[in-house]
Amino acid sequence: RIIANAGAAFDHSDGDWTRRGLASVRVEQEVKEGLTLGLGLMGSFANNDLPTFEDSSISDQSLQLNGYVKADLAKNLRAGAFLGFGRAWYDFDLHQTGFDLSGKMVGKRHLYGAMLSGDVEVGRVLVTTDVILSRATEDLDQAKLTGSAGDETRKVLFAVGEVDMTRLSVPVSGEFRIWGDDHEGWNSTLRLSPGLLCEDSSADSSSLICGYQFGGRLTAKRSGSGAAYLDYRIEAVDDRTRNLIGIGYADTFGPRRNIEWAFDVSGGMSDDRADSRAMFHLRARQ
Repeated sequence: RIIANAGAAFDHSDGDWTRRGLASVRVEQEVKEGLTLGLGLMGSFANNDLPTFEDSSISDQSLQLNGYVKADLAKNLRAGAFLGFGRAWYDFDLHQTGFDLSGKMVGKRHLYGAMLSGDVEVGRVLVTTDVILSRATEDLDQAKLTGSAGDETRKVLFAVGEVDMTRLSVPVSGEFRIWGDDHEGWNSTLRLSPGLLCEDSSADSSSLICGYQFGGRLTAKRSGSGAAYLDYRIEAVDDRTRNLIGIGYADTFGPRRNIEWAFDVSGGMSDDRADSRAMFHLRARQ
């Protein structure tokens, strides 16, 4: 199958506005029963304005190649692994009265991780537990800067270093039917996903700090038609809390109704940041 995504995001933090666009396409193939391979390409661009300068522009473009494998270990047990390599190109141009600063730098990105997922029936509810460990790094190396003040101009190399994020997510999910009319074909479900969440964003240490996560999705759909859904999610780790709420709609079309499209909008808020996103998804199956 082929999966394509495109979207835009607007982020606001301490007077700093970021505008970002992204697009991706991936292809996955079941090479044999219970074993699936996937390959994807993702690109993005962004532009930032800094309120501390009279005129400023910080932009970046990125391209990343990702690969993954999924395998069924048993009837109710699955495993997977993923790996990604990418590059990001940064440009910045800052102006203040009597002072100008411009520069470029390149980031080398790596992403890898693994997951294990299992199901168990509790009463009439299928409960799924996922264990997902991931790590992302970006080596920014050096920034090439040109600064001007009055009649004097200097070119310097500035060592930036590496940033990284390690994340362990263990959600436990269950779906409940809360309303349905078999005669009319309406169905409404609620999926809840509480769990553990641990993160480490320090390049100088390797200690995970743990907190919690909780997600919920309310879905309403009708037989032979699309589905509307409402999402809510909260993540809290190391005195940092992030809330996300979204709404969307998905449907299928085509001669065999083997093409699915979805559109959703969401808004997130943390202690010092707020952002809004709109995403369009398109999936095609053989």
